[in-house]
Order: sequence, then structure tokens, then C-alpha cells
Amino acid sequence: MRKTLLKITKAIVRKLENNPEPMPSMAEKKIHLSGGQTGIIGDGARVKGGIHFHTNADASMDSKELLGVYRHTLLNSFKSLTLRGLDEKTSDPAGNQCYLALDQVYVALDTLTQVKLSDAEKKAIKKTDRFSVRDTRPLTALEASANNRRLVILGDPGSGKTTFLNHLALRLLLDGMAQETCDTLVCWPKEEADVVPVHVVLRDFASWIKDADETAEAQWLWKFIEHRMDRQRLAAVIPVIEEALEKGRAIVLMDGLDEIPTKEKRRFVRDAVAAFAERYGKCRFIVTCRTLSYQNPEWRLNDVDFPEFELAPLDENKIDAFIHA
Repeated sequence: MRKTLLKITKAIVRKLENNPEPMPSMAEKKIHLSGGQTGIIGDGARVKGGIHFHTNADASMDSKELLGVYRHTLLNSFKSLTLRGLDEKTSDPAGNQCYLALDQVYVALDTLTQVKLSDAEKKAIKKTDRFSVRDTRPLTALEASANNRRLVILGDPGSGKTTFLNHLALRLLLDGMAQETCDTLVCWPKEEADVVPVHVVLRDFASWIKDADETAEAQWLWKFIEHRMDRQRLAAVIPVIEEALEKGRAIVLMDGLDEIPTKEKRRFVRDAVAAFAERYGKCRFIVTCRTLSYQNPEWRLNDVDFPEFELAPLDENKIDAFIHA
């Protein structure tokens, strides 16, 4: 794992040196699509339809316009790969920040779960390896997320848990803004292509909680989501997100269950996550956690409600695909 991370880190630093300019915002890119047009965004994913958004939430807007503002705001959060800790120049908050576009460098992640090859997949493999006797392949993280309405994604530090969540959110945001489906989420249910991502960094939620002796109810996570949206100047969008949660039109992405510092808050956050999933049972939920931490019963969610899938280490092909992206 250390050699893999070192190889990837060196590749990222080289990319930064070759492309030192700060990444432009969506507004600076001047992407304008209207009905009937087709556009290319990011790494070449084709989006049909129109992208329309405002930059400020206003109570006079209808729910469709408010969702557009929300999606645009989140898009700016997820479109870049976080590089903190990889290069001194980019780690300095006072310096000129450089970014890598997430959708241009993202490599699809596999899990350790094996699934049977379909007949079509076997035929495709035979074309390149006529002597292959494989009858299984790794289940991808995207497939695991599409096939399970609730799940826990496990992985070692640096394995890509957060990046996977961010990339899934990015693609779903683009789908929702285009009002049609991006080509990249091929195994995602088409009827849920416009689900609304609700992203929660559990470390931040734990810091926001003042008294972990309170009963860990769903309302605490909702109050935190309201608080965060208010600070993002998205207060007008809160009723729209609440409606999406009530109707099961949201996917709740909860990152870093293992990053809670104290035993008391750890228990509180775990139980609040479970309560929130029970309260909004129609929605999709993905929780991430380090593999080793999740072996401790204090971290674990109910195995029946939240099946677990562990990310596989990047193989040489995926590492090379990232480096040459």
C-alpha cells in the first residue's frame, strides 16, 4: 500500500507541476446548454438536455430552481480532487491553490466481493485471452452502491472511500442539472438518476454536537444539515431537501464513521446515523469507514440494514490509468 500511495503521489505532483493554474469555476467555463443540445463535460461524459442554474438561492424561486442552486453549490465542492498532504505548495492555504479535476482523473474502484461473469463478459474476455478460465470478476463499488439502498464502504487509509463518494455525488449532480442521464453511471437505476445527494462529513457532525449524552435521534443529523446549508447561504433550499428526503428522492452520503475522536461521540454518531436511516427509510444511504476501525463493535451499524463492501487495492492497470489520465 505504501508503494502504491507513493507512486500515485509522485504522479499527482507531476500533474500539478505541468498544470499549475487554479481550476476555473463552472461559471468561468461558461457552459451553456439548452433543450435539445448535447454537451461534453469533464472527461467526455456526454450529457443531453439543458443545464440551467442560478448562483443564489431566493425564497421566490420554485423548487426546481432551488434544486438547481443547491446542485451548482455542491458541484463546486466535489469537482476537484483534494490534494492536501501530497505537496507542500498545495497544502499551504495561503498559497496559490492548484487542483485536479476529479472527473478527469477518477478511476473506477472495485470491491473484494466477487460476482459471476455474464455470458457477454466471458465472450469479451475470450477476445483478448482465449485461454482464460475465469468465471468471476470483482463487484465494482458503483455496482455495490446501485444494488444496495444502504451499505457501508470499507477501505484502508487512502484507498479511495471519500473520492468514490465525491465522484458519485459529482455525477448525480450533473445528471440532475442536465435533467437526463450521464453516460458514465451505466449501472445506476435510470429512474433514480436525478436523486439529490446530501453529503455529511461525520467528523464535522461530531464537532458540531455539544452534548453526546443526548439521545441520538434523527433530528440531530437533520439539524446539522440545516445548519450547514444555512452557512452555505442555502436556507431557502432547506424545505426542498427535506421534501426529497421524505419522498425517497435523496441519497445520503456519510463520510468517515471512523473519524470520531471520543468514545461517547462515537456511539452517538453511530446511533444518529442509524436513526436517520430509519427515519428516512425510502432514501439511499452510503457510509464510509476504515476497515480496521469497523471491526470494533462500537463502530458497527446493523449488518442486515447496512451490508459492508471492502474496496480492493488498486491494481497496476488502475494505477497506470490514473497516472496517465
